[in-house]
Amino acid sequence: MTIATIGVLYLATGGAIATVIAAVRRRLSPGDAAWLIGLWPLYAPLQLARGAPDPDPGLAHDLLAAIDRAQGSPLASVRPDVDSVRALGARLREASARRAELDDVLARPDFDPARAAARAREL
Repeated sequence: MTIATIGVLYLATGGAIATVIAAVRRRLSPGDAAWLIGLWPLYAPLQLARGAPDPDPGLAHDLLAAIDRAQGSPLASVRPDVDSVRALGARLREASARRAELDDVLARPDFDPARAAARAREL
C-alpha cells in the first residue's frame, strides 16, 4: 500500500465521518466539515461531544454494574474503586445542574453578553 493510497483512505474516512455527523446533528458548517475531513481522529470526538446530552442520572449505577462484571476479568487490577465511581457520578450531576443554570441565564431575554463581559472586566 502506497502513501497515496493511505492518504486517500484517510480522507475518505474523514468524509464519511463528516457525512454521518452532518446527518446526525442536522447542521455542519463548511469549516467544521473541512476540519473533520482533515483531522478527523482529533476533531470528530470534539464535534460529537459538543452536542452530547447531559449525563444520565443512572449512569453511575450502570458504571458500577459494569465494574462488578469486570471483577473476574484480566482488567480487574485496573478498574476504579466503587467510591471513586460514586464521587464521579455526584460530580457529574452537580456539573449538569450548574450547566442547566447557566443555560437558563444565557437564554434570558434581558441577558446582554457585552454588559456581562464589561462587568467581568470590572471584577
